[in-house]
Amino acid sequence: PMLRDGHVASIVVSGERLGTLGELHPRAIAAFDLPQEPVVLFELDLGKIASLVPEIRWRFAPFSRFPIAVRDLAVVVDTSVTAERLQGIIADESLVKNVRLFDLFEAESFAPDKKSLAFRLELQSNEGTLSPERLNAVVAGIVDRLERETGATLRS
Repeated sequence: PMLRDGHVASIVVSGERLGTLGELHPRAIAAFDLPQEPVVLFELDLGKIASLVPEIRWRFAPFSRFPIAVRDLAVVVDTSVTAERLQGIIADESLVKNVRLFDLFEAESFAPDKKSLAFRLELQSNEGTLSPERLNAVVAGIVDRLERETGATLRS
């Protein structure tokens, strides 16, 4: 046998055996002139795995020819509001291509149940360069939604 007894596992999904995982037997390691250390081998039936994965349809979206605009947005929220929740709301805006938390601030200058989070937003359109007026309107819409859904206020 190629694999050590008691060091073998079958990979099974919904009762279907998709593969095997195990440690090579020391005789197999010696036969293949491998270093005398434990070697793990696995085998997967990609045909069976592919049949379990729903069909994926790929769509190509061309890169925008227009520049990315960067804006920083800092808000004050209750400590119970998660950064992930705020980030998700910001990312829902179609012109936001990337959003990243870069600062979390908690201090005595805030009420004990408040915190400040600052996000860097990258905005971009596929239709043209974003004007300052358009950017301001988009960010104002994001702030409005953050306020309605989480009680966030802009940090001044």
